[in-house]
Amino acid sequence: MKTLHTPGWRAALAIPLAAAALLAACSDATAPRQDDGLPGNLDRGIYPLINVVSQTASAAQVDLYLKRVPSAVKLASFQGELTYDATVMTLDHTDLPAGIIGSTNEVGVGHVRFAGAALDGVGDVPVLTLRFTRHGEVQRESFKVKVEEVSGTEGFADLTAQVSGRDPYFHMASGH
Repeated sequence: MKTLHTPGWRAALAIPLAAAALLAACSDATAPRQDDGLPGNLDRGIYPLINVVSQTASAAQVDLYLKRVPSAVKLASFQGELTYDATVMTLDHTDLPAGIIGSTNEVGVGHVRFAGAALDGVGDVPVLTLRFTRHGEVQRESFKVKVEEVSGTEGFADLTAQVSGRDPYFHMASGH
């Protein structure tokens, strides 16, 4: 019977231990990739994604996406709420993308309600753009998203059950 004192046991354990240490060092093992902001191993569904497009010492532009897997699914309408850390930033302005009819409203400090509809469907564009004055570091923990209703263009099917219930994915544009 072999004991763990043989020379090969260290080599056999080195790779799994190194992989475990690397995963433990990551704040999120499913961290967004640089290409489309989402990990590649997601199940079919709709995933909120916060994308910090640009940031200076005093301002930040943040886009909210409702990413779809598969990406061919188009949204006809959506409604929800985005909350942000009001100690870190102050909302200056919100926009819905061109072609979307809807509205946004800051219902309280740190709470933005949004709703939109597009007869031709919403492709892979932000469903909401927010501009903030920064008072601190913008990070993943600064945001929560609650999507209350989503419908698809295909028969106006209710897709709300496909929305991920986890915290939104977070992506920071390179150079920030």
